Amino acid sequence: MSVSKSPGGSLYRARAWFRDFDGVRRMVERDARTEWAARTALETALAERARRGVGSLRGSDTFAAAAALWLERLERLARLGQRSPGTVETYSRQLNAHVLPALGALRLREVTTPLVDRFVTDVHEHVGPATGRTCRSIVSGVMALAVRHGAVPANPTRELERLSAQPRRVPRALSEEERARWFRALLGDQVALRQDLFDLSAFLLATGLRIGEALAVLWRDVDLEMGALRVTSTLIRVTGQGLLRKRTKSQAGERILQLPEWCVILLDKRRGVGVSADEPVFGTVDGTFRDPRTVTRWLVEGSRAGRLRGVDDLPRMAENDGDGAGRGWCNGTHDR
Repeated sequence: MSVSKSPGGSLYRARAWFRDFDGVRRMVERDARTEWAARTALETALAERARRGVGSLRGSDTFAAAAALWLERLERLARLGQRSPGTVETYSRQLNAHVLPALGALRLREVTTPLVDRFVTDVHEHVGPATGRTCRSIVSGVMALAVRHGAVPANPTRELERLSAQPRRVPRALSEEERARWFRALLGDQVALRQDLFDLSAFLLATGLRIGEALAVLWRDVDLEMGALRVTSTLIRVTGQGLLRKRTKSQAGERILQLPEWCVILLDKRRGVGVSADEPVFGTVDGTFRDPRTVTRWLVEGSRAGRLRGVDDLPRMAENDGDGAGRGWCNGTHDR
């Protein structure tokens, strides 16, 4: 850096060469009324120029600070429709419940592969495999952001072993005799009939849909003439936003199903009461969506409380699949 008086003699000019991020050296100059002010202005300009090539995170920043930036970005992607609100909800919940208590106070440069490996293994063993995998994804996402900002040279999750676990209970479908017992129990229970569980159970059996997918079906998705159903969406509950109807997680999740004849007859009878194309097939009396968690609870409580007689020994239903969409029961996604 050099400082000299400007040609007029009233200002000082500080000058220095700077190698930009395109590899080209350029002269940077700043003028001020005093030599000290000119130097300070030039140093500030050079520091700002240097920051253009790096991110806002440093290795000395805490993991919690990086996690806040990562979650903010994830929420922005959800608003743009590029991430599921349910995914953001799940990640936010597990971040606060497990990841931040264990790693939040660490500096980014202190988040090493052995440390993350120990953390993920502990969660996998003491909380559960699904939570362990989610926590690993969260740490990986946060540290990938730190890498992109230049705060750390590499993502410490890259070398972790993939942890897997056998399901505690092997899923199986209801037998024909068990299905008959289930529907007889529903027909004999006035509470279940008021809750519309008979028709919903039959629809689940015919389609193999999850409860959240079944409750998201609108009448415009049903073609009774062709006996077909177009599956495009599911229902989830998100904190602060309520019940949301969102697209399935992937294009593969969007599908057209052929309905058995008895299901077409069932749906035709339901449509006969007078419905609009934008109403849910299994909605409330007001034509709004039912909460999958509520419906799942009705099914579980009815079978466990003994109100539905003769079904106490049937396979138990999983109460939800992590995002509130609920699993099916009559379609084989249940377990003992």
